[in-house]
Amino acid sequence: MGIFKIRLIVFDLDSTLINQECIDEMAKIAGLNEEIAKVTNDAMNGLIDFSQSIKLRIEKFKGCDEDLFDRVKEIITLRNGCKELFMKLNEDGVITVIASGSFLPLVEFVSKELGCDYYFGNQCEILKGKFTGDIRSPILDASAKAGILWKLCKQHNISLDLACAVGDGANDIEMIKMAGIGIAFNAKPIVQSLNLMDFECNKLLISKALGIGIILGSSIVKIPQILTIVNSLSVDGLSLLSYSLESWCSVISSVYNIKNGYPFSTYGESVFISVQNLVIVALIFLIRKKVKSFLVFSILFLWFSYQCLYLAKPGDLNLGYLQQATIPIIVLSRIPQIYSIYKNKSTGKLSAITIFLMFGGSMARIFTTLTEVNDLIVLCSFILGAATNSILAFQMIYYWNSKKKISDQKKKQ
Repeated sequence: MGIFKIRLIVFDLDSTLINQECIDEMAKIAGLNEEIAKVTNDAMNGLIDFSQSIKLRIEKFKGCDEDLFDRVKEIITLRNGCKELFMKLNEDGVITVIASGSFLPLVEFVSKELGCDYYFGNQCEILKGKFTGDIRSPILDASAKAGILWKLCKQHNISLDLACAVGDGANDIEMIKMAGIGIAFNAKPIVQSLNLMDFECNKLLISKALGIGIILGSSIVKIPQILTIVNSLSVDGLSLLSYSLESWCSVISSVYNIKNGYPFSTYGESVFISVQNLVIVALIFLIRKKVKSFLVFSILFLWFSYQCLYLAKPGDLNLGYLQQATIPIIVLSRIPQIYSIYKNKSTGKLSAITIFLMFGGSMARIFTTLTEVNDLIVLCSFILGAATNSILAFQMIYYWNSKKKISDQKKKQ
């Protein structure tokens, strides 16, 4: 499945993984079928609040024996292909979750049969082997299901974009909307009519489009700078330290995102920018006739890249520390360039197109990170990158005429 592999999937239980609605089966056994069925149907279609409906239904079971659960377990049948699906998900290392408004003993029973990683359900109050008619708080409603999805993604450092939610009723709508992939399986009418082009979905769509645009732009963003250097055979105003540090940061950022399974659309530009930075670094070394220094730099850079990419593992603390270290390094990488421009009162051979594209891309990247990646370290990196790029963009505008004057003076000489 590649870079876009699903890493976590949350299933509803009733009429999704199994063929039954558990509470309706309990009602049939207890002789409460007619009283319960209508409330269940209204709840599944969003005509009545789920929390209210579950309280109304469980009240009807007051005084019933708790062996109702065992009798329902004998009736439960899995959907065709369900076991095979879970076997495949487990083989692929996908985290599997059942989050159901049904009752915990039944959810646990199915979960253990399928080998599920996590399971959640509602808990009835039982006293001396009898239902009291009460249900324990908090009730597992639509918001709680979405909360489980969000918390587990955060706990396992997984982007919501790499999570999937599968359900059939009104109680599943919030988690279906929240997950990167939402599947309405055997859906009730209210879920079938779900408007996937609402605000959150539009926001994700915009984020995806921006991410792809940034990656496409980044593939050529520093070409103007490279062409400027090649055409003039001059690296005046360019800071070797800035481009070197930025290259190291790009590698760390790329590997960190790859190892954490984040969507390529949220970090892909780091790969392309790293390659282009290396070309610029090579040109600076060679034009300044520092071939030996360039060879040493190349060997160290390749060794470091190999260590990060092939030896680091997902969740590796050292990789996390390296990503945190890029935050101050990003600032430090820009300072020599900013100071050089300030000192010379000119942007020299710095490309205006490159600077403005970098600034625009870093601003857009803040939005895509907030939308798709639940990672404060990555967000801080992009915020600081945008801040320093904004200073360079301002300097480019402020010293624009100075650049022209210096060029005219060189022509006269």
